[in-house]
Amino acid sequence: MGIEITSSGVSKTYRYYPYDAFYVDANGNVNTSGNGQQVKEAWFNGVKYYPDETDNVCKALIYEEASGVPLTDDSVGCYPEVLICTKKYSQLNSQAPSLIPYAKSHSKNTRIPSRLILPSCTKIYDSAFDSNASLISIDLPSCKQLINGPFFSCSSLTDVSIPVCELVGSDSFFYCSALPSINMPNCTEIGLSAFEGCSSLVSVNAPLCEVISNYAFSRCTSLKNISLPSCQTMGASAFSISGIEAVQAQVCTSIGGSGFSNTGLLEISASDLPSLEGVSNDTFSSCYNLETVELPNCLTVGGYGFDSDKSLREVRIPKCTKIYNYAFNNCRKLETVYVASGCDIGRYAFNNVSPKPSVIYV
Repeated sequence: MGIEITSSGVSKTYRYYPYDAFYVDANGNVNTSGNGQQVKEAWFNGVKYYPDETDNVCKALIYEEASGVPLTDDSVGCYPEVLICTKKYSQLNSQAPSLIPYAKSHSKNTRIPSRLILPSCTKIYDSAFDSNASLISIDLPSCKQLINGPFFSCSSLTDVSIPVCELVGSDSFFYCSALPSINMPNCTEIGLSAFEGCSSLVSVNAPLCEVISNYAFSRCTSLKNISLPSCQTMGASAFSISGIEAVQAQVCTSIGGSGFSNTGLLEISASDLPSLEGVSNDTFSSCYNLETVELPNCLTVGGYGFDSDKSLREVRIPKCTKIYNYAFNNCRKLETVYVASGCDIGRYAFNNVSPKPSVIYV
């Protein structure tokens, strides 16, 4: 099992070794309670360890599989401190390299190639490659989980291959401002701020995704259309301050507060969000281009749900039984609202709307 790293057209495979919060003493014994300041170098199970002056933890060097020669910063632009870990060293044995298919990198000052290929890696986590401006392309054919900002603010990243990834966790591609598209055919969950600030993102494919967390695509200013056929829940500000003009999420029942606030939505048709059960506070606020809304199964509209939608003319919510105060605050062009018979409409639901819209009970 290895890590294939390609740079400048050169490709090699490297064997990797595990690391955790331990050091190796002068006799080659593993100690999990101290630090590695006293150790210049030590060997354990045929692996050379050395102390890290930054965090006083010993790490395993990566060895070239063919020759066993330790790599340096200059070896084909390689990342010599790609660290593979998650289990305590006591749980490992001499076959450890085949037991730990996880990747974690360490020093931001260590040079990494522009193109990174990790064919056996199944999980990348904890800011593994964050803020690496040189990283342009990543290929993760076996990776199923990205957790806690592994590619946070990789500002040059333009090509991502994650064909089997099921979880794109929090901050995974936060402010990867050059990323133009993302294909996630097996992803079922997108975490907090996973793509926030990806200002070049124009295409998202996530046909199996069921959960979109808070701020997942916030500030994606180039993203115009989104189709999420399996999505059931969208979190607060999931697409806020983005370029979204059209959304299709046929089975989505819940969208958090400010979910689409400050976006370019043009209309919401009956087929766009047919399962949405309610409009939360500020969900569609400040959508200045939104003219018509039809939500066939919406039961409630929260405060400021459509606040300051200055182009809004008509709203059809035929099953709605409750409209809260300020739901349509400052919607000055609103003419007609269709609601369920007996709908409870707050006294200030149409605050700053003059003349008041016609309310038609259906």
